Amino acid sequence: MYQSRGLRIDHKRENIRFKAILNCFQQYKNGFFLAVKNNQKEIIGGICIQLQGNTAYYFKGYAHPQHRHLPINHIALFQAIKHAKRLEKSIFDFGGYALNTQNNVQLQAINHFKDGFRGTISLYPLTRYYYSLLFVKFAHKSLGLVYKIRFKCSLWR
Repeated sequence: MYQSRGLRIDHKRENIRFKAILNCFQQYKNGFFLAVKNNQKEIIGGICIQLQGNTAYYFKGYAHPQHRHLPINHIALFQAIKHAKRLEKSIFDFGGYALNTQNNVQLQAINHFKDGFRGTISLYPLTRYYYSLLFVKFAHKSLGLVYKIRFKCSLWR
């Protein structure tokens, strides 16, 4: 997804994030990682699964750039579903379904993959914002703009 969007991957930041997720999973026993290895036992990708209640949530997937032509996450997700079932989880949440994907081949392919499991799509209600003061509305809009600018600036580093 990063490459197709022209985004730079900050490996240092991803490594920190990866370790923080691992620490959280270990401390609270609320998730697991599944690694996919090649014949030489090298990790070429994997996924993070978060657990809560009766649900296993697909959180994030990784694939080595040289092995993107392989169905790394397909294999990992299939094994994650089996492991979640062993943990007596009754729901496996793939993390969303993209709507209005006419112009995005990659999102269409992801939806097609998810459709193959013949699950149920759950639509969540839209978020609504209620402002009691004009200042609060202004502050919320300003903060949103700051985050957008900050995000774009972080991509330029």
